[in-house]
Amino acid sequence: MTYSKEIVREWLDQVAERAKEYPEWVDVFERCYTDTLDNTVEILADGSTFVLTGDIPAMWLRDSTAQLRPYLHVAKRDPRLCQTIAGLVKRQMILILKDPYANSFNIEENWKGHHETDHTDLNGWIWERKYEVEAELMGQFYKLKYFAGDLQREIRYPVSEMQESFWKKNLSLARGAFWAEEVDDFYHTLRLGELPHSTCLSYRTGSQRECLLAAFDSNKKIVLVKKDEAVVARACLRLTKGAFQKPPAVDFSFADLSQENMDIGKPVTSEKPVLFLESIYTFGLNDIEKEEVMKLAVSLTTQKAAELGVVAVLARRYLGCYERDEYVLAPFYVYISKSKNGWQYLDSLGGAAYTSAKEEYVEHPFLVIQTAMHHAGAHNRNEVDYE
Repeated sequence: MTYSKEIVREWLDQVAERAKEYPEWVDVFERCYTDTLDNTVEILADGSTFVLTGDIPAMWLRDSTAQLRPYLHVAKRDPRLCQTIAGLVKRQMILILKDPYANSFNIEENWKGHHETDHTDLNGWIWERKYEVEAELMGQFYKLKYFAGDLQREIRYPVSEMQESFWKKNLSLARGAFWAEEVDDFYHTLRLGELPHSTCLSYRTGSQRECLLAAFDSNKKIVLVKKDEAVVARACLRLTKGAFQKPPAVDFSFADLSQENMDIGKPVTSEKPVLFLESIYTFGLNDIEKEEVMKLAVSLTTQKAAELGVVAVLARRYLGCYERDEYVLAPFYVYISKSKNGWQYLDSLGGAAYTSAKEEYVEHPFLVIQTAMHHAGAHNRNEVDYE
């Protein structure tokens, strides 16, 4: 069942009451409103939602969104309908990952569609390819990525308007033959697993590609380093929080992002806002160039953290890639927020890389900017004095 008939019926009765002077309108509206749910929507075995478009046995990304949009209001009170809409988003992203240039897809890999006139490299999932995805999403992508309140709800820490503004602003930095820049657009985020070379997050062939969508969370960005316009390195930036001492246990239930005024709670005294630079991936560089690229990424992170007024923390791989004594290797707790995607790929927390669907504090020796160490020391001394 794609929706709760009783709940939708109750809402339709409310509409009918308001339009009781126009019974013909009510009749047409009721039949149209339920027709899409009854005749075009199918819940698949994986929990995703497939929506037929018109009389064609295929689903269009754009049309399916428009078809279910009128049900958002009722979905607030109908868990089944809410799941149907969430399932559509899941199915859309599954299909985009199968081919980011197609605009309509089959319900299964059956090779139906307009293949006889399309001479590009198609696959059996594609009904038609018109390169609409980027054009469609670009206009709304940033509204989705930086939805009001998402940032502080994700990291469970207060974020001021100024900090959020600085976070959204992409910083760039040049040094010698290299150019580093933050990116957060749809195109580069989707290609995260292929820059500067193919990895397990490749949307086409990656073994962990189901984790790719976690990169669309509002507290994550990508740092790209280019040489002669070619991407030669990339790393992920994570705006989060951390502490030198393990914070007390907290409720890690996931924030309901549909609740715009949800209380994020008060931060624990020992927690600090953190900008965490994850491990870097390079391609086609010699050892000297790799070090230059890593130093450039660290410099960008340091500058960005200063603008945000947060603590810069680096993965251990950057050891020595900064000015003398600028960073100190020390035990530190980094908060890993739960992704809206569910699963995310973590490769910068010490030990082997792993996937996770939970939020947690991870303790490991990280590179922490020296100024934070001084403040922590002063804070500890103050605590001793008061005791």
